[in-house]
Amino acid sequence: MSRNIYHKNILYPLMLLLYCGLATQSVSQPCKLKIEVLSDSCSSDSLYLQHFENNDFVNFMTVKCRQHTVFQQQQPIVPGLYLLTTDSIMLTEILISDTLHQKFKIILQKDSVSFENSDENNANIAYHHKLQNTDYQMSILEQQFYETSSAFISEQDKKAKMDSLKILARTKMQKIEIYKQNISQQFPNALITSLLHATTEIPEPPSYVYQNQILMIQYEMEHFFDVYPFEDERLLNTPIAFNKFRQYAVMLYKAGDILPDSLVDRILDKAQVSEKTYNTLFNIWQDVIGDISSPFWTEDVYIEMLKHTIQYDKLDALQTQFYKFQLSRFDKNRKGSLISDFAIVLPDSTKTNIYSIEGEYILLYFQNTDCPTCVEVCRKLDEIETLNQAIKQGKIKVITVYFEKDKEVWQHYIKENANHKYINTWNYNNEIEAKGLFDLSIIPYMFLLDKDKRVIEKDISVEDIKDFLDKL
Repeated sequence: MSRNIYHKNILYPLMLLLYCGLATQSVSQPCKLKIEVLSDSCSSDSLYLQHFENNDFVNFMTVKCRQHTVFQQQQPIVPGLYLLTTDSIMLTEILISDTLHQKFKIILQKDSVSFENSDENNANIAYHHKLQNTDYQMSILEQQFYETSSAFISEQDKKAKMDSLKILARTKMQKIEIYKQNISQQFPNALITSLLHATTEIPEPPSYVYQNQILMIQYEMEHFFDVYPFEDERLLNTPIAFNKFRQYAVMLYKAGDILPDSLVDRILDKAQVSEKTYNTLFNIWQDVIGDISSPFWTEDVYIEMLKHTIQYDKLDALQTQFYKFQLSRFDKNRKGSLISDFAIVLPDSTKTNIYSIEGEYILLYFQNTDCPTCVEVCRKLDEIETLNQAIKQGKIKVITVYFEKDKEVWQHYIKENANHKYINTWNYNNEIEAKGLFDLSIIPYMFLLDKDKRVIEKDISVEDIKDFLDKL
């Protein structure tokens, strides 16, 4: 019995000491984030620490502006690029490379910014100063080059001076590259190094590439991501990745039919090194070129994206199902393919099908008869004199298609609003919608077909129709 009491008497104070020690440790636990800002003048009410989120910088910490201001919290912040701002002015960038090195000071003086205990951020400031100075010098050389090219001097002297300016420019750019390499060697695993790689210009192309615009576009697209570090997810917390991914999506749109083979697949393959990077890249491209309402909508590229992503083994079942549905929507009636056939009825009650209507060219126009946009497009088509002439000369036929179920609506349209220069039809058996023959989630929708019903252009605009007819 005495032994049990002895143990109880010993254990109780030990447990009490342990509890008190843990409690004390919890109260005095040091902050993982502590950014001190020292300013010789503070004219604003507040200082803000901003992080990159949803394609923009947003405030996530706000403190009252003093000569000595402190941002701090128990948990570290996510590595990435941050901004220190006042109510209206960006004061400095802040690079956060990891969760360990998040305690430093920022010294704000009238004409300068510096960091204590953050060599990476001081290197970033020095690099930007170096870059600004080089840009200024390059602008001077560019002006001198322009003045020399138009100067009234002998061709020999002109060439010699222009060659000399080219050498100077190339030397300055080489110095910048050496400077960047030195930073990369000094900070091998830091965010600054990944940022430098991500913003590196593509290598200078061979001279013959400059002589051909198509080759130049293809070269730029082939090498755009040569040194981009897809594996570094910290870049996704900066505008660099977003801007670069979006810029490339626009390039894909502009490249059109001269897009290098399998390029989309190759870039998506590279992005698979990081699941987060892959998803971010894909989502940005989808917003820019995979959205039918986007001005950069590019169906062929989006189809290639969808085919790639449904094979990606890290997609969940819901995502895979959605992207397969998207693929089924768009991978039909593509440019160069034969249009899907369907039954129609004519105003005189003749039942036939699309392939039975012959024409050198056919403009196939899907519409809802009371859709305001459809009515407006019909009006614009009627105002195209070259289209009216081509119809009169038998060069083209315009077939309007009402594809919903209401027969009375179509009959009213034929009687009151239809353009009788066109062949106005109704898909009376509703097979377009029932079988999903066309994606008509957005109307009006027009196809330009050749005499064999092969698609020349899909979702063609009124302006594109005008351009086609001008060349006809």
